[in-house]
Amino acid sequence: MLVEGKPRQAIIIAIIDDATRFCVGAEFFVSEEAWVVETTLRKAIARYGAPNVLYLDNGAQFCAKQIANACRKLLIQHRRADVGDAAGKGKIERFFRTFQESFVPELSGRTTMPTLAELNRLLWAWVDHHYHQNIHRELQSTPAKRWAEDTTPLRYVDSITLDGAFLISIERTVDKTNLVSLNHQRYLVDKLRPGVKVEVRYHPRESGQVQIWLEGEFVQVALPYSMPVNSPRARENTLANATPKPAASYLDQLDAERQQALAAERTAI
Repeated sequence: MLVEGKPRQAIIIAIIDDATRFCVGAEFFVSEEAWVVETTLRKAIARYGAPNVLYLDNGAQFCAKQIANACRKLLIQHRRADVGDAAGKGKIERFFRTFQESFVPELSGRTTMPTLAELNRLLWAWVDHHYHQNIHRELQSTPAKRWAEDTTPLRYVDSITLDGAFLISIERTVDKTNLVSLNHQRYLVDKLRPGVKVEVRYHPRESGQVQIWLEGEFVQVALPYSMPVNSPRARENTLANATPKPAASYLDQLDAERQQALAAERTAI
């Protein structure tokens, strides 16, 4: 695939339902780090609910502490495949074999190399309209039909609980200006009084917002705080840092506007 105009190797992560072989999560990435497994799992749970048991491979990205902690918070039994137990991974291996025999040749026949976004769009077209709709040899039915006929209740998880399950937790005190500090960034907590000790839940890869919890209860999403330019402290900082900084380019300004809009959308959701 193409990433910034250059060919890159794509890595696929997939999750299937054991009973029906229905694919609940699949995505291409350019990384093999633990966050790609987390991303795929979060999307699968958001769409189809939390499983009772999650059976994962033994690769380093599947064994991350953050994934194990998320399973514990979501009441998911976290199981790992035994080393060398190929049979234990037979069903997901069969999925990947079908993928190699069907999707890959079709992709190879294309005249242009796809981008990551195009690759994932094609992947889900294949999953929904080919893999799910074709007879599975062992099931003697299609995964889509088996999934629809399965009467097991889906265990849906609300977005706050789901996001919170993958977050790191740390204690902070709301200061007299209703701010909490984390990783050299301050966040506005406007629903609690100063001096209260809170639990700040955050994701190490995301600094755009944090969750504020008090005694096990969700309070609010806190966004990064920017000091008003006319405040006394801001003026002091301006004088203390007299070295002129280059003006933000037009693209920098557009990017800042987009980030603010995305933060507002996340808060609304």
